[in-house]
Amino acid sequence: MSLSTSRQHLYVVRNTVFAFMVLALIALTGCGESEEATQAQGSGEATDSSGAKPYDQALTNFVGGQQPDSAQKPVTIPAQTSTTDDIQRQMDALKTDNTDLRQKNLKLEDDVQKLTARLNDSEAKYAAEKQRADSLDDLARASMVAAAQPATETMKTESMETAIRTEIPMAEYEDALGTFKSKRYNDAAEAFQKMLDNKVPDEIADNCHYWIGESKFASKKYREASQEFEEVLKFRRSEKKGDAQFMIAQCYERMGNKVKAKEAFERVVKDYPMSANVKKAKERWARL
Repeated sequence: MSLSTSRQHLYVVRNTVFAFMVLALIALTGCGESEEATQAQGSGEATDSSGAKPYDQALTNFVGGQQPDSAQKPVTIPAQTSTTDDIQRQMDALKTDNTDLRQKNLKLEDDVQKLTARLNDSEAKYAAEKQRADSLDDLARASMVAAAQPATETMKTESMETAIRTEIPMAEYEDALGTFKSKRYNDAAEAFQKMLDNKVPDEIADNCHYWIGESKFASKKYREASQEFEEVLKFRRSEKKGDAQFMIAQCYERMGNKVKAKEAFERVVKDYPMSANVKKAKERWARL
C-alpha cells in the first residue's frame, strides 16, 4: 500500500470517529435540540443556501473541507532561463574592444615613431642652421675686429679661409647626399670620404661616416659598411647612432651571422628606445 493511500484511510477513519462523537452529543441533548430548533425558526436563524444548520455546515466543513495531500496540486518550479547566449555576446564584445585597443595602440606606436623621425630630422636641420649662424657670427666678429684694428694681409687671408672652410662643408654635404639619392653609391662614398679627409667638423663627420656606410651597404659591401657604422657610434654626440646600430645589425644578418645580428638588434631596442627603427628591430630580432 502506498503512503498516499494510507494517509487517505487515516483521514477517513479520523473523520468517521469525529462524526460519531458529534451524533452522540446531539442524542444526549435530546429535547433541547428540538427546542433550540423551534427557537431558531421563530427567531429566523440564518441558514446557508442549501438549508443546512450552522453546526451541520460546520460538521460538513470539518469533514469535507480538508483534502488529502494526494489531492493537492503539485508546485511547478519554473526552470531557470539559460544565460549562455548573453555571456557569449559579452565575450564577443570584449574581444572586439580588445582588438580595437590593440589596433589603436599600434597606430599610436607608429605615430610616435614618425614623430621621432621628424624630430631627428628637425634637430639635424637645426644643427646645420646653427652651424651656419655661428659661422656668420664668427665672420661678423672678425670683420668688427678688422675694422677696429689694422690687420696685416696674412690675418685677412686667414680669416677668409676660416670662413670659407666653415661654409663649404654644408654645400659639399648636400651635393654628396644628392649623389647618394641618385643611387650613385660609389661616387657618394667618395664624396663623403673626401669631406672626412678635409677634416670637417664633428657635426658633419658623423653623418659622413653614416652615409658612406649606407653607400657600402647598398653596394652589398656589408663588412665595410659595418665598419663605417661603428665609426658613428664612437662620436660623443650624434643623432645617427640609433640608425647606425640598426644598420650594423642588418649587416650581420646579411652576412649570415645570426648571433651577432640578434645582439645588434637587441642593442637598438635597449640602448636607443626612441629610435624610429625600434619596431623593425623587434620584428627582425624575433625572426632570428
